[in-house]
Amino acid sequence: TKPMQTSLEVPLTQDSKGRFVIRGTKLPLELLLNDYLRGYSAERIASQYSDITVRDIYATLAYYHDNRGELNHYLEEQNRIRDTLHVAIEKQSEASFQKLQERLQKR
Repeated sequence: TKPMQTSLEVPLTQDSKGRFVIRGTKLPLELLLNDYLRGYSAERIASQYSDITVRDIYATLAYYHDNRGELNHYLEEQNRIRDTLHVAIEKQSEASFQKLQERLQKR
Protein backbone atom coordinates (compact mmCIF):
# COMPACT_ATOMS: atom_id res chain seq x y z
CA THR A 1 0.00 0.00 0.00
CA LYS A 2 1.06 3.52 -0.73
CA PRO A 3 1.35 6.03 2.11
CA MET A 4 -1.37 8.63 2.03
CA GLN A 5 -0.14 11.93 0.61
CA THR A 6 -1.71 15.06 1.97
CA SER A 7 -0.81 18.68 1.76
CA LEU A 8 -2.12 21.54 3.76
CA GLU A 9 -2.17 24.96 2.22
CA VAL A 10 -0.57 27.44 4.60
CA PRO A 11 -3.14 30.17 5.21
CA LEU A 12 -0.65 33.02 5.62
CA THR A 13 -0.36 36.29 3.77
CA GLN A 14 1.40 39.58 4.43
CA ASP A 15 -0.50 42.75 5.20
CA SER A 16 0.44 46.23 3.96
CA LYS A 17 2.88 46.64 6.88
CA GLY A 18 4.72 43.41 6.06
CA ARG A 19 3.30 41.45 8.99
CA PHE A 20 2.10 37.91 8.45
CA VAL A 21 -1.61 37.44 9.06
CA ILE A 22 -3.94 34.49 8.73
CA ARG A 23 -5.43 34.77 5.24
CA GLY A 24 -9.01 36.05 5.23
CA THR A 25 -8.56 37.61 8.68
CA LYS A 26 -6.70 40.44 10.33
CA LEU A 27 -5.25 38.02 12.90
CA PRO A 28 -1.47 38.49 13.10
CA LEU A 29 0.59 35.30 13.05
CA GLU A 30 2.33 36.35 16.27
CA LEU A 31 -0.95 36.31 18.23
CA LEU A 32 -1.66 32.75 17.16
CA LEU A 33 1.91 31.61 17.85
CA ASN A 34 2.11 33.38 21.22
CA ASP A 35 -1.10 31.61 22.30
CA TYR A 36 0.22 28.28 21.05
CA LEU A 37 3.55 28.76 22.84
CA ARG A 38 1.60 29.52 26.05
CA GLY A 39 0.17 26.02 25.74
CA TYR A 40 -3.22 26.80 24.20
CA SER A 41 -4.71 24.09 21.99
CA ALA A 42 -5.79 24.78 18.42
CA GLU A 43 -9.40 24.45 19.57
CA ARG A 44 -8.93 27.01 22.34
CA ILE A 45 -7.25 29.43 19.93
CA ALA A 46 -10.12 28.99 17.45
CA SER A 47 -12.63 29.74 20.22
CA GLN A 48 -10.89 33.07 20.89
CA TYR A 49 -10.87 34.26 17.27
CA SER A 50 -14.10 33.81 15.34
CA ASP A 51 -12.49 34.39 11.92
CA ILE A 52 -10.17 31.37 11.95
CA THR A 53 -10.84 27.66 11.59
CA VAL A 54 -9.18 24.85 13.51
CA ARG A 55 -7.93 23.52 10.15
CA ASP A 56 -6.17 26.84 9.42
CA ILE A 57 -4.64 26.81 12.89
CA TYR A 58 -3.26 23.30 12.43
CA ALA A 59 -1.93 24.19 8.97
CA THR A 60 -0.24 27.26 10.43
CA LEU A 61 1.22 25.25 13.31
CA ALA A 62 2.53 22.61 10.88
CA TYR A 63 4.22 25.41 8.93
CA TYR A 64 5.61 26.79 12.20
CA HIS A 65 7.12 23.42 13.13
CA ASP A 66 8.66 23.06 9.66
CA ASN A 67 10.14 26.59 9.82
CA ARG A 68 10.67 27.04 13.55
CA GLY A 69 13.99 28.91 13.40
CA GLU A 70 12.82 31.48 10.88
CA LEU A 71 9.44 31.98 12.56
CA ASN A 72 10.94 32.21 16.05
CA HIS A 73 13.13 35.03 14.74
CA TYR A 74 10.06 36.70 13.20
CA LEU A 75 8.14 36.24 16.46
CA GLU A 76 10.96 37.75 18.53
CA GLU A 77 11.08 40.77 16.21
CA GLN A 78 7.32 41.30 16.31
CA ASN A 79 7.29 40.98 20.12
CA ARG A 80 10.18 43.47 20.35
CA ILE A 81 8.24 45.94 18.19
CA ARG A 82 5.13 45.43 20.35
CA ASP A 83 7.09 45.98 23.57
CA THR A 84 8.74 49.14 22.18
CA LEU A 85 5.31 50.52 21.22
CA HIS A 86 3.90 49.71 24.65
CA VAL A 87 6.75 51.59 26.36
CA ALA A 88 6.28 54.59 24.05
CA ILE A 89 2.53 54.64 24.67
CA GLU A 90 3.06 54.39 28.43
CA LYS A 91 5.52 57.29 28.42
CA GLN A 92 3.18 59.39 26.30
CA SER A 93 0.25 58.57 28.59
CA GLU A 94 2.26 59.44 31.71
CA ALA A 95 3.36 62.75 30.21
CA SER A 96 -0.21 63.60 29.17
CA PHE A 97 -1.50 62.69 32.62
CA GLN A 98 1.16 64.81 34.29
CA LYS A 99 0.30 67.82 32.09
CA LEU A 100 -3.38 67.37 32.93
CA GLN A 101 -2.60 67.25 36.65
CA GLU A 102 -0.52 70.44 36.36
CA ARG A 103 -3.34 72.23 34.53
CA LEU A 104 -5.88 71.12 37.13
CA GLN A 105 -3.64 72.28 39.99
CA LYS A 106 -3.37 75.77 38.44
CA ARG A 107 -7.16 76.23 38.60
